[in-house]
Amino acid sequence: MAIEFLGSIYDRFVRLGDFLGSGRFASLKLALFSLSVCLFLAFPSRLANRSPETEGWEPIIELIEQPFQNMAERYPHDEHSAKLTFRITMPVLGHYLGLGPVGLCIVQYALGLLQFYLLAALARRFTGEGAATLFFCLAVGSTYPGLACFNYTHPYFDGVALCLLTVAICFRHPAIILPTLFLAAFTDERGFIASSLVLVFHIHQAVREGKPAPRALFCAPALAVYVSWAAYFVARMAMTRAYGLDTSDSGTGLDVLFAQWATLRFGLWAGIDGGWLLVLVALIALWRSNAWLPLLMYAGSILVLMTVAILITDINRGAAYLMPAVLVALAVLSRTEKPAPLRGLLAAAAFVSLACGHYQVHGDKPFWAFYSLPARVVQFLYSAIT
Repeated sequence: MAIEFLGSIYDRFVRLGDFLGSGRFASLKLALFSLSVCLFLAFPSRLANRSPETEGWEPIIELIEQPFQNMAERYPHDEHSAKLTFRITMPVLGHYLGLGPVGLCIVQYALGLLQFYLLAALARRFTGEGAATLFFCLAVGSTYPGLACFNYTHPYFDGVALCLLTVAICFRHPAIILPTLFLAAFTDERGFIASSLVLVFHIHQAVREGKPAPRALFCAPALAVYVSWAAYFVARMAMTRAYGLDTSDSGTGLDVLFAQWATLRFGLWAGIDGGWLLVLVALIALWRSNAWLPLLMYAGSILVLMTVAILITDINRGAAYLMPAVLVALAVLSRTEKPAPLRGLLAAAAFVSLACGHYQVHGDKPFWAFYSLPARVVQFLYSAIT
């Protein structure tokens, strides 16, 4: 009886996905519906007009006024603000466009919408059907990477970096890949590390199109990734020499790892939630198909990002940069799996992500979760009454 009930729910979502995925603006419809569901289940606590004095915007405001300054000298090394020296993409944007905290949050919301649309467009490209696309958008969109642009007005800007990485995956032209990866690296250093997964994606696509593995390493998108890495290092060294910049490495290392040992698995899981199912199956698929070069690069990039995540206090923020690995998994599985099993796997991933909810894991501190929209309404009414 229970299995029949779950089967009926699955069938309804399939019909809904196929309905939304038909006709004009199919990707947009699927993206907006998925975003609505994800925000309904994990609604922001307040809107973007939070007070900068209470939400950690002071260092960002300083960087907007003067983007090139040594934040490690202005703030204690154990504060997050001391690590912002080279995370200047959004401050530079604010500096030249005259945007403050509210303006940058609006830009972040717009990039969040773009990311949902790109996820839907990418899934439709690989699966060719609305239902699978809907499941994929729900699986990714209900996690930290999907909601980072909407639920966090504290100036982390992880959602911005993840959106830029998504753009670099969805487009193959070097003129798009190079600047987006360059900007992602200067949004957060983890964006630079995660760009290795962008490289894996494009190499896998080149191999899929028939290029030999060694030649795939030098396809046009891959060359754009290499150039973006070189440009980032050159720009960072030039900034260091010209302005005497430095950054803090406090809150990282083996001491942090052992201090938060009990929460590591939860933090890693919270990075992509149900996306782990897709990543695991994709690794198996690459192994069974003897695609050794993509497999080794894929597994290596995942291990490096996992290592970075467990060596910092913001565990699931670090693990969230594994989101491109989920996009690589979709590309792999769309080639190795038949449509029906793939749709079922995507549905399972969506169910897991939605069931886990959206929560934050920070060091050895207790978890904190985002409430659904009805819970927010009750919370607001109770506060108003009392």
